[in-house]
Amino acid sequence: MKEAELIRIIDQKIITYANKVSPISWHQMAIDWNYDGSKTFLEWLIDNNNTEKATVLMIYWMSNPKKGFKFQNKLEENYISGFYNNETILFDPKDDDGIDWTKEYPNTSANHIPKIMFQKINGKKIESSENYIEGIPEDLFYEIETLYDENEIDYNN
Repeated sequence: MKEAELIRIIDQKIITYANKVSPISWHQMAIDWNYDGSKTFLEWLIDNNNTEKATVLMIYWMSNPKKGFKFQNKLEENYISGFYNNETILFDPKDDDGIDWTKEYPNTSANHIPKIMFQKINGKKIESSENYIEGIPEDLFYEIETLYDENEIDYNN
């Protein structure tokens, strides 16, 4: 199997899992997501109006908006238009467990960032879960590793 086909299968497994769990679990997955890896799950969250506003705002800042990222415009449009309905989780881009994401990328050129993206979302604090590895449920993560091994594809590429 070619790597592109394997990635498509893996992305589908992750989306299938996500469809079975709550937006709080999606948030926990996004906290630990490997932002250098596949963006399919992140795009699924951005396209899903059941995603918590805090999750979307966290994705926004963790994806380095000052540099620009693939889904930045779509995320901003959805966020500003009120596309996301859930607002029960806390996220403060200026104090995410001591990280000020709004100042995290000082050496990048500053694109115009809408003021609303700097605003704190009030709600319940959700912690990272030990049940996820790089944002993927532990059992699914090991299943994915096995698929890479069986197809002799380096997972760390």
